[in-house]
Amino acid sequence: GAEKMVLITLACLDRTRWRPVLMHYPNAAAAELAGAARDLGVETRAVPGATGVRGIPELPRFAAALRAESASILHAHLVGPLRCTKAFIAARMAGIVPVATQHLYGDLPRPQDRLRQRFAASLVDTYIAVSDGIARELRAHVPKGAKVVVIRNAIDPTRFRAADGEAVRRELVGDTGRALVLVLARLHERKGVTHLISAVESLPDVVLAIAGDGPEMDRLSRQAAKAGIADRVRFLGTRNDVP
Repeated sequence: GAEKMVLITLACLDRTRWRPVLMHYPNAAAAELAGAARDLGVETRAVPGATGVRGIPELPRFAAALRAESASILHAHLVGPLRCTKAFIAARMAGIVPVATQHLYGDLPRPQDRLRQRFAASLVDTYIAVSDGIARELRAHVPKGAKVVVIRNAIDPTRFRAADGEAVRRELVGDTGRALVLVLARLHERKGVTHLISAVESLPDVVLAIAGDGPEMDRLSRQAAKAGIADRVRFLGTRNDVP
């Protein structure tokens, strides 16, 4: 999801005002994202990727890479509350304004994690939360008065206009008149798919299709089987044909 939002942002930026450059760590997942960005005509750069104390000696090189782009803003996309601290430090060293979109937020039970979050937040000019809930969580763990704004994620509606919904319906429910409910989710406890499966138990004319994968897959499959509704809960796995 976060990767998709990065690509949508890159595709929709006004190129008469902005020259986007995607900076990414040197790993396989980021390389795939970088390839998709290049398909949009966006320049990409691999930056030092060491974590923890091993990343401290890399900060001057990271800052130099940012200065070389004559960048005005570093926009980090965070899938967790403690990510990209090194990038924020490098941006400040380079005299560049860091902003951060927070896509997810997790608990910070350890005092040292809360302190690290406050340190990272002291470097960020503005946090962008993708929901009101994430904004509330953020405000509880950043210095008082830190700027947190809500900008919800967008989609490209043109991708859905040519979709053949009837073909999907026939594939998933056949010729029956049953209602079809489709959920798109990473199968993680935070997504609450377990409650949706429980609801389907009391809705005998509903077929539930779940597109996505994750650590909860086996447990959710067992839940559907134990409830006797395995024939009405379809696990589609990871799909790239959501429209």
